[in-house]
Amino acid sequence: MAQSPPTPNVVVGFGPRWFRIALGVLAALFLLCMLLGVLRSPRQRWFPRPFRFFTQIACLFPYAKRANLDYRVLAYSCDAKRYAELDVRPFFPVNREHKENRFHRAIYFYRRHRRVLQSVEKYLVARYRELLLRTGGAPGTSEVRGPIGGVLITKVRQSLPPVGSRMPRYRRLRLRDYPRSSIWTVYRTPKSLIRQRCREVRR
Repeated sequence: MAQSPPTPNVVVGFGPRWFRIALGVLAALFLLCMLLGVLRSPRQRWFPRPFRFFTQIACLFPYAKRANLDYRVLAYSCDAKRYAELDVRPFFPVNREHKENRFHRAIYFYRRHRRVLQSVEKYLVARYRELLLRTGGAPGTSEVRGPIGGVLITKVRQSLPPVGSRMPRYRRLRLRDYPRSSIWTVYRTPKSLIRQRCREVRR
């Protein structure tokens, strides 16, 4: 009787069979959740939020960038009764000279979260008051003078040149040097709060 040929050595995955099957199921769920995230499907909510967090990392940049974004602040001067630019870089010393500073990152990722924007607004007003009491002047290249009642956080949108064109290096301009059509409001301190703060500093 002829003997059957020997079974060739087959490489198998780590662990028992049930463990390998479980890993395959998890991998399929991971890919499905990542696909639903790229497609912006509401069905992604079927998955727990911690699971979705680790799948969204892979789709942070699913589309080509079309514009360069920057975020600036105008402060309301209680004396002049108008807005003027406030240089917030001294209040965020980490990476302060480029767009990876903490202010830019916070506004970029939480621009639709009103509670976060309110916290940033309170921080800016408080830090400015501290600096004003300590030095009597505004920080950096600020154009605002005297006490402030609130802020106006803006987004500056600059269209990128066509693909293949020379990409200009980032250069910080004053807010007034940008076209008005490229400036959008992200958050504005309520007028009632501005009036209240300005009354307090006049006492």
